[in-house]
Amino acid sequence: MSAESVSSSEHTHPGPDTGSLYTPHRPEQTLLHRTIREQLETFLAQSRERGHPAPRFVEQVLRAFVRALFAELCRRGRHHWGIRAAQCGAVTFLQRFGSALNLNVHFHTLAFDGVYADTGGPGAAPRFLPLPPPDDDAVARVLAGTARRLQRLVVERAGEDEDALARDEPLLAVLAGLRCDGAAPADPTQMSGGGT
Repeated sequence: MSAESVSSSEHTHPGPDTGSLYTPHRPEQTLLHRTIREQLETFLAQSRERGHPAPRFVEQVLRAFVRALFAELCRRGRHHWGIRAAQCGAVTFLQRFGSALNLNVHFHTLAFDGVYADTGGPGAAPRFLPLPPPDDDAVARVLAGTARRLQRLVVERAGEDEDALARDEPLLAVLAGLRCDGAAPADPTQMSGGGT
């Protein structure tokens, strides 16, 4: 048996309930990677045309989380690989509703489990350096870093327009005012800044 066939058989696993074999692929060979590569420019152009795809505060909350996450990945990259300047990568999808169509603004972030580092001279492509899975302390550092950033954000925004949601996202403002039992708010036009 050749080394190639041993290598591939070591990485095959029975598929769920089908008896078929599943073979893990390299990330660049996945449908997700190909789709992002093919559609990214179109998506970015459409986002630029629409302006901000999310209210400013939502973008600031996401930025706080991503910065805390990237800081931890870079810290782990320094510790594991001894690199000083690392770059990280992630994509986030903003979801505005829960599975019951309730207002539930939240993020789904897919981050690379490693860092990119310049390992060559000028013009050389950065090299991806994988990191081991995070331990509980790493997760706690991301949480603490996010909390610190969010505290600063809340303090900075203390004097700002308190009805920014009604101004920027009137439909979300009305939905946020709905009671849990499904009853309408007393005056929904007040919540959306007046008018219809």
